Amino acid sequence: MRTFIFFLLLLGSCKFSETVTTKADYELIKGKTMGTTYSIKYEKKEEATISKTEVDSILVSINAAVSTYEPESTISLFNQSVDTMSFPQHHFPTAHFLKNVDISALIYEDTKGKFDPTVMPLVNYWGFGYTEKKAVEKADSLAIEDMMKSVGLSKLKIQKKENRRLLEKPNKNMALDFSAIAKGYAVDFLAQTLWSKGIRNFMVEIGGEVHTRGVNDKGETWKIGINKPESEAALNSLEWVVALENTSMASSGNYRNFYEVDGKKYGHELNPLTGYPEVTTLLGVSVIHSECMYADAFATAYMVMGLEESLKHAESNAEIEACFISSDGDKLTSVFTTGFKSYLHE
Repeated sequence: MRTFIFFLLLLGSCKFSETVTTKADYELIKGKTMGTTYSIKYEKKEEATISKTEVDSILVSINAAVSTYEPESTISLFNQSVDTMSFPQHHFPTAHFLKNVDISALIYEDTKGKFDPTVMPLVNYWGFGYTEKKAVEKADSLAIEDMMKSVGLSKLKIQKKENRRLLEKPNKNMALDFSAIAKGYAVDFLAQTLWSKGIRNFMVEIGGEVHTRGVNDKGETWKIGINKPESEAALNSLEWVVALENTSMASSGNYRNFYEVDGKKYGHELNPLTGYPEVTTLLGVSVIHSECMYADAFATAYMVMGLEESLKHAESNAEIEACFISSDGDKLTSVFTTGFKSYLHE
């Protein structure tokens, strides 16, 4: 699950509406998708343009693949299945679904299971999923232990057969949740679509996950704000501003999506290895990566891994830069990977 912790400076503080507006040679398209909002701002030329209808059609197709809120989506049909399902590899929307499966498997291995889309039963149990939002007053360790039999992406058997893919569950209770990677995937797909149409200067954003190319309507590098990670902070209260050029950034945090029982906070970032919400001093993580779906997934994994392990992982990966914001009493502390500072805008 994600937390919206970006405030896009280019949108200002205007009231959101589904619309298309134009400024000079740049067009702004806005709408709703994936339980949140999206915005695309791009330099429009006669031979290089995209319509809101085209954008919405793409997002409808992606939702039909990965939305757990749509009972007939590909992921919902998989979650409802008993054992094995067969998918055509090269047809939408199943191609969207399979891409999320494949990249999730890579990141699952890379993070040693800290990123795991099979946590869906746990997400619902703890009250952060698509079922009734209800706080857990007292955790049932036996119920969690039973659910853990279905958790672990390595338990899912994936086979290629001709032009189809077979996915075999270890048991009927295994369920997938791509909420920590699907928005990043959609950003990437839209960015690729704009690029294929000859559009070279643009920003694509869905629920705070963002990819930029070229320059904005002022001829400058796109400026993206990172929200102050406090539950009472306004969306335009910024901790840092990042100059993002030809790359992606995604964030995760617990400070807005949590509940409190008997003075104890339960955040929505669950540890797939324990079945319980992860207790960490990290309030928010922002990850820069060339592909938004990777940034999206690693940001979630880092919230589970904690500061020390995450920083070590990020520093060892040449494709990742990251910002970690922790709480030290009443004081916020930011730690950056070596290269992240070069993105900061003073």
